[in-house]
Amino acid sequence: MTLTDDVEEARRIGRKHLEIYLGFPNYVNNWKRLGFTDDDVTDGGSDRLVDAMVVAGSVDRVAERVREHHDAGADHVSRSCPRTPPPCRCGSGPTCPVCCIADRRASSSNVADGARPVMGVGIELSK
Repeated sequence: MTLTDDVEEARRIGRKHLEIYLGFPNYVNNWKRLGFTDDDVTDGGSDRLVDAMVVAGSVDRVAERVREHHDAGADHVSRSCPRTPPPCRCGSGPTCPVCCIADRRASSSNVADGARPVMGVGIELSK
């Protein structure tokens, strides 16, 4: 996930983040089982793949995508954000969405659970 409304920038960041996973057959095969094609998983990943795997937008948009997963039945959604230069409090980047969402969820009256840091670059939120 990345906090930007610039679609091309989000895809650039997303492709960089997915680069390593595109080299792992288990990830590629799973994406194919989910309906992605050979064209989607070659040459850095298609726009379709990147848009599906890396959410971009405002903190509200990122939180909305997480809610969509919970509403679809997920009881656990694990996320991370691509590393960018500090100074986010987690050290991940200047606009690290995971810390923003953790702060928002921790202060939300309609969410009973909290968030916990995971390896300094992500958070796990359970429904």
